[in-house]
Amino acid sequence: MTSHERIIATINHRQPDRIPVDLGASTVTGISAIAYNNLKKHLGINRPTRIFDVVQQLANVDMEIIDLFGVDALDINRISAESGDWYEVELADGNRVEFPQWYRPVKMPDGSWQTFDTNGTVLSKMPAGATCFDQMYFPYENGYPETFDNLDAALKKISWVVHSHASNLNAAELRERLISLKESSGKALVMSGGVKLLELGFFIRRMDNLLTDLLVEPEKLSQMLDKLVEMHLTGLEKKCTSLGDIVDVIRFGDDLGMKTGPFMDPDTFRRFFKPRYKILCDYVKKQTVNRKKKYSDFGKMKCSKFGNKSAVFSGTILQ
Repeated sequence: MTSHERIIATINHRQPDRIPVDLGASTVTGISAIAYNNLKKHLGINRPTRIFDVVQQLANVDMEIIDLFGVDALDINRISAESGDWYEVELADGNRVEFPQWYRPVKMPDGSWQTFDTNGTVLSKMPAGATCFDQMYFPYENGYPETFDNLDAALKKISWVVHSHASNLNAAELRERLISLKESSGKALVMSGGVKLLELGFFIRRMDNLLTDLLVEPEKLSQMLDKLVEMHLTGLEKKCTSLGDIVDVIRFGDDLGMKTGPFMDPDTFRRFFKPRYKILCDYVKKQTVNRKKKYSDFGKMKCSKFGNKSAVFSGTILQ
């Protein structure tokens, strides 16, 4: 089987010739830059490491490594890591990597790194010696607005949104490059759907506030979730229209659990999240026949069911 055939067989519950392998085909199955540099050193590979996810400081996995380990899937945004302008920075362990030119964190006198918006608000911070950036600004931390008409503007002040990895190519050029990549590599292509509800609520309200809202602000929370669904549908329409016939997996990602279990009881999930995810999943299924959704969760829960589809949970290599 080719990598593409192997993954398609697996997610359709057919027996593959071996278990598919993923390393770096998404931001939840990635490898930190420090770990990646250590891996390359062990393998005797000497080439610059480019940062694929600047918030989590995840490395773009080189095709040499992908082929060596028989990795079966590729994130479509790796196209951006193969072009554009880059500059060198030093990591906490003293090794050097390359950041994209558009990402310009400021090194502070205490050794930390910070990012700012145009008004000088601190959006994120990486303490001295740390390995990733922490979100510092939460738009609705002190309460919900009367309406959510300006939710899009609020999202643009969230580090996870502003500094998310994305292609710097126009739609036509990206499409052409991806067709070539798919044909030459034989790999399955993975596209992030950009869909998250609970996790995005954490980014907007802060985790403690949002989890409290499930009990004390259910109406306001529901209004915000409805607005997020509306925004996600708009984004999915663009992605499915331009690339839905090329990619093999459309990934949804949320933060529904932790190592000890879910953040909430099943009834709460069914009330707030399951029906809204059904809307989003049904849209993708309708727009992209034969495409599959991979649903990832940072809590690393072993298995679950999402509607009538099996959920796939995955994590990131940190060391």
